[in-house]
Amino acid sequence: MWVKQFPWCPLAIVHLYILNHLGDSQDILPTPQIYKLTADYISDKLKVEWYDGGSAFPSETDVTWEIQILRKEPMEEVALNTFESTLTGDDNLLQWEWTSDLPFNCTTHYVRIRSRLGEQWSEWSEMENIPDPPAVPNFFNCDVLNSDEIKCQWERGRSTGLYGSRGTHYFLTER
Repeated sequence: MWVKQFPWCPLAIVHLYILNHLGDSQDILPTPQIYKLTADYISDKLKVEWYDGGSAFPSETDVTWEIQILRKEPMEEVALNTFESTLTGDDNLLQWEWTSDLPFNCTTHYVRIRSRLGEQWSEWSEMENIPDPPAVPNFFNCDVLNSDEIKCQWERGRSTGLYGSRGTHYFLTER
């Protein structure tokens, strides 16, 4: 009887149902966060890692990720790539790799990601950066023994930071 008096009531009920079950886009798609950013200054390869937030989705759901690479001021976009995955109900660590056409030691590179579920995009993650390496190599020293031989020492597992003109990379080996 009450519904008959207010013909708009079923529409309001449907609207409330949609609001309560779908929520806004921020509830559905949280802003992704970059977990780890790894730059290889020798090969100029970048690895981006992030958790997919799949535990918020009880059933399998396909999601598209967009990874944007920018560099220098005023933030020029140099890459915009998509990555597809399926949310499985668990928080899975995802990773994506990219090789820069410009050496990392030449300029700072910036990375951010966002996700899309259906037609809805999340907000972009916070911008993370890959700084250009220091001008002075870390934990590195050399002694000139003669005109043909130089003896160098550095901490294992750390980049020497040795780069030449035009992005030439110097590799050191142990004997």
